[in-house]
Amino acid sequence: MIFNDVLLALEARRSPVVITERKDHLQAIAERLTKFAKNVIVLKGGMGAKKRHQVTEALQSVADGEERVIVATGRYLGEGFDDARLDTLFLTMPISWRGTPAQ
Repeated sequence: MIFNDVLLALEARRSPVVITERKDHLQAIAERLTKFAKNVIVLKGGMGAKKRHQVTEALQSVADGEERVIVATGRYLGEGFDDARLDTLFLTMPISWRGTPAQ
């Protein structure tokens, strides 16, 4: 199950990101992870400029040694997003990908 894998990644002091395509799925995952992880950052489309700014600040305020999980929609966390701490990727179903992953 995805939650066990994410928790194992956090215990290993990794910085996982969980990507899904559905906002309701994203919200359910984030709500469940908040019970286990100190910092759960949600990135999704449809956020206004003020909310995006708040989320960006929250993401940047997490110290390097602190645990955190990013839960995002694939379209939001696509091209142009860069974070040096992201080191473990979990894709949840349902998801579709049109393109070639590149680093």
